[in-house]
Amino acid sequence: MSEEMFKHSLGNVHLLDHTNYTVWKEDCMMVLQGIMVWNIVMEGEEELEDPGRPNDFTRPLVLAWKAYKDYKQWKLQAVAIIYGSCTNAVKVYIKGMEGPVQMWKELEAHTNTANSSVGRMSLFWKFSTLRPTPGQPLNTYFAKLLDITTELAGSEEAVSNMVLKNHIYMTLPPAYAVTIEILQSHARVTLQEVIDGLNECKPN
Repeated sequence: MSEEMFKHSLGNVHLLDHTNYTVWKEDCMMVLQGIMVWNIVMEGEEELEDPGRPNDFTRPLVLAWKAYKDYKQWKLQAVAIIYGSCTNAVKVYIKGMEGPVQMWKELEAHTNTANSSVGRMSLFWKFSTLRPTPGQPLNTYFAKLLDITTELAGSEEAVSNMVLKNHIYMTLPPAYAVTIEILQSHARVTLQEVIDGLNECKPN
């Protein structure tokens, strides 16, 4: 998953790549909801037609013109946020598009790997072979594992908490052996407790 972020005053969005669609969607949705354009992206708001600049300034005509101008501004903001929150490898799918609805559907089609059995198997293989990177914080490793399990949630390839905990136990270096043994001795230890305990651990 990309560690780079698209920064907005209402929150940060993980840049969309080919492995983190679900995480990106949740991040991006919160920002789009914050500026009140999520309904436009999801086609929940009727497309407004240009009423033309009013020749006289009667209230109905002025309100119609203002509503159209606001709508166009909201669409432009949605386009900017969606495009800006993509990696360069993903931007190629939506380059030149002017509508947020089309952009969103195109990104989902190309990056939501959990939509197909082949994509889900690829994600599960990536989960199975993922290992911590020497020199990187453990939390970075845990975040990558959790991103994949989020992508697979609800599918036949979904990763249970038990499988995830065992994967963590089996892939950490020997320096964490004592802490892992203590965690394994507690049958009811939760996934979050495992992650917190290992993050706080000082390797032997």
